[in-house]
Amino acid sequence: MKNVYLAWKTLIDNKYFIENPLSYSLDSVQPLYIQGQAAMMLMGTFLSPGLPPATKSQTGFFKFPTVDPKVTPAEDGSAECLNIPMRAASKADARKFLVFMGQPDNDAALAKGVGTLPANNKAAMPDDPIAKIGFQILSQTTGGVAQFYDRDMTKEMADEGMKGMQRFISDPSKLDAILGDLEKMRRRVYSKS
Repeated sequence: MKNVYLAWKTLIDNKYFIENPLSYSLDSVQPLYIQGQAAMMLMGTFLSPGLPPATKSQTGFFKFPTVDPKVTPAEDGSAECLNIPMRAASKADARKFLVFMGQPDNDAALAKGVGTLPANNKAAMPDDPIAKIGFQILSQTTGGVAQFYDRDMTKEMADEGMKGMQRFISDPSKLDAILGDLEKMRRRVYSKS
């Protein structure tokens, strides 16, 4: 993990990021990319439908660079899903709706509309070139596929991890303290399980 942060530090030190990156949300940074003021974003295929044609034709999509070649590559490829809330008023109708939405044609239409890959493996792939590359990358991954960071762990650990990443961006010299705090939280959170 420290090596990942050190690679990240190299990018920060060499000023590969926009000024004050923590002051931007996804929605506020995307225009910088579209206007050519940013060359790259760490983003999933869901960004693609919102890109203007001129920007989309100049946009590529590639795997995150390898940090440690001894570690089997894994990918981050979230699955968008529909859920039934625990206290839903009409769970029977909600289940019928989920069955309807899970049909290949409906899942393909949903995936196309939101710019993601379909969850149903019998659904047609979107025509979007970025989604096709994303599908190819995920299909060839041998080390597993994770969701987003905050979807793959407890909320408590995810919140602390996000804070740690923000602290690191603000002051990379505090890396050891940040990793120490994250390790303490990991031990506390996962010793409960």
